[in-house]
Amino acid sequence: MYREFDHRVLYVIAVLMLLPMIMMRDFTPDNELRYMSIADEALRNHCYLTFTHHGVMYADKPPLYLLLLMGCKVLTGGYHTWMTGLLSVVPMLVIMRTMNRWMAAEGYGACRQTAMPMLLTTVLVTGSALVMRMDMLFTMFIVLAIRAFYNMYKQGKETKTDKWTFPLWLFLAVFTKGALGLLIPLATITVFLFAVRQAGRWTEFFSFRTWAILILLTAAWFGAVCAEAGGTYLEEMLVRQTLGRAFNSFHHQRPFWHYAVSFLYCSLPWTPIIIYVTVTALRCRFVNSDLQKLLIITTATTIILLSFISSKLDIYMLPAYPFLIYFTTMFMSEAQKTKTAGVIMVCTGLVLCAALPVYAIMTSSPAFIQYRTPMFWITAALLTMTGINTAAAATRARLSMTINLMAAGLACSVFVAGLGINALNPYISYGTACRQALKQADGKPGKILVDGRINHAEDMDAYLGSRMKIVNIDSISQNEIRNAPAMIVSAGNPKRAVCLKQELQR
Repeated sequence: MYREFDHRVLYVIAVLMLLPMIMMRDFTPDNELRYMSIADEALRNHCYLTFTHHGVMYADKPPLYLLLLMGCKVLTGGYHTWMTGLLSVVPMLVIMRTMNRWMAAEGYGACRQTAMPMLLTTVLVTGSALVMRMDMLFTMFIVLAIRAFYNMYKQGKETKTDKWTFPLWLFLAVFTKGALGLLIPLATITVFLFAVRQAGRWTEFFSFRTWAILILLTAAWFGAVCAEAGGTYLEEMLVRQTLGRAFNSFHHQRPFWHYAVSFLYCSLPWTPIIIYVTVTALRCRFVNSDLQKLLIITTATTIILLSFISSKLDIYMLPAYPFLIYFTTMFMSEAQKTKTAGVIMVCTGLVLCAALPVYAIMTSSPAFIQYRTPMFWITAALLTMTGINTAAAATRARLSMTINLMAAGLACSVFVAGLGINALNPYISYGTACRQALKQADGKPGKILVDGRINHAEDMDAYLGSRMKIVNIDSISQNEIRNAPAMIVSAGNPKRAVCLKQELQR
């Protein structure tokens, strides 16, 4: 009874930790405004599987996430971070629930109490839960697919629906993120079966039923795409956006070893202990059970497969993290027996102790003066206190307890930082300027003028609707300035758009 209550508390903590940041921040221009603009355009054009971005074909992503975004707009009449945030937070909760039930069913229930706090406070996972992207949704389908496979692999443990849900999760992963939704589970399961000398069972999982469901659902999708936008869109989606990004990407091209480097900072603050425990488990041959093998193979296969693809972003690694974190926590008791694990946690705590002095030095510079807010001071102080407590606990407490103590401090820090995020909104988004412009333009004819030099200026239509005109502020006439209800320009910083109608008129 205690454990069940304990896990429910952790789910509530997960939501509370992220809630202020989700509720109080504005949408960022790099991706979020673009997705909102594309969803608006699709709603206007009554298109649901094919998309355009200001009239230009947009076949970069499969439609599921944009469909959900369109649903948010229809349900609430607009885009709200609390609503769109659910598209990441809910999948994150499903991932943790799935992994927890899986571990408990296989006799590793004890690891859940450490795995959840670690997963929640890993930089890449926390950041992915806060941004409006499809990666957390994609990760959820990957976790569900691997879980369904394992149920079938362990004969007698599968449910009546696993043989049907396995191909369904694979299709939904493809429908969310593209070919990787099939390639990651396919490669993982193949490598795992060879590793456990069960390769002959491959057709048992990728059976006629599995391929038939995948082919039928994919054919229905592609057929609907052709009916809605013609074969040109399908060709763009399959050839340029899928094969092009895989072999000679026109976006985010990185070297093969990119993820080996980015893993070091994406896994913070747990990078040292994850590396140490994982290497120790492999070197000392602690990895014995099929579940342990599957978790580490899924992690390694995902990262290696992604490394062969030309287009690389750090967030693409997200599907590997649930498996890696839960794998790591399986060996905490063995790691506890060594002094090295304690030393690692002491050093990690000491690094966190530097948060407050580093913040004080950084915000003393005029370039970072906007970060000097009361809530961020409290956040820095909390991080320093967390570091002190972690370093002290590591010398006397169990490793899992030390990790949980540190994770609790990090969760409180994220919560407090979220309470102060509105002070940064004018610097990280265009929402403040757009709301000011709309207020000035209320009841007045004409269009709001937007400086074309601003990054992603065209996507401000997500805030402004059709009442905008992209112009070069330096070359327009004074008469046009006087007749415009409001103007949005970048005041030296393309990330900070401000409404400066009266100043420009002078």
